[in-house]
Order: sequence, then structure tokens, then C-alpha cells
Amino acid sequence: MTWPAPESSVTAVQQVLGNLFSAALFPLILLTRDPVSHSMERPLHLLLACVLITGLLYLCFRAPYARLEHEAHKESMHRLMHRQAHEARKRARRAAKQKAQPPTADEMPARNSYTSSSE
Repeated sequence: MTWPAPESSVTAVQQVLGNLFSAALFPLILLTRDPVSHSMERPLHLLLACVLITGLLYLCFRAPYARLEHEAHKESMHRLMHRQAHEARKRARRAAKQKAQPPTADEMPARNSYTSSSE
């Protein structure tokens, strides 16, 4: 989820945003408590609502996994290059094998019967 950014950078940003959210939530909780009885029942409901909303956001969040896609693409490219190199080695071995075999009678050049060997 954090790729291509370093995990440490993303962790720092999450930590700072979490601290800012806590700092903003604290005065809101103090405002929602009952001024007469100083009951924390309403702030508790507020916190519960925050937890439920956060849980729903996490459950419904569908982001592309950029690193997974990158790794899959890199792996498929690696397999393709490996397959191409394997095919090239097979072709080179086949060519070397054909070059090393002596020519058959059909492949030998035809001798001219009109030329003599004494010339």
C-alpha cells in the first residue's frame, strides 16, 4: 500500500495524522460532555461512532496494490526473459550440433567428371 514511498515515511505521516486527530478530538469530547453532571456518556457514543466509521472505512477501502502489480509485472518480465534466453541457448546448441555433423552424401558438392586429377 505504501509503495513506492518508503514505509518509514508513511509510518511517520500516519503517526502525525493520528496525533493531530487525537488533538482535535479531545476538545470535541470536552464540548459534548454534560456540563452539569460532567457525564462522559455522550463522548463515549462519539468515540464509538468514530470507531465504527473507521472500521467501515477499512472494510470498504479498495485501493490498487501498486507494489503487488509491480512485482507481478517484474516476475512476468523475468520469466519472459528467462524463456527467451532458454530458447536462444536451444537454437545455438542446435546450430552447433548441425555444424559439427559431417555433410551427408546428398549435401556434398557434386564432382565434375570431366576434370582430371593430373592437372
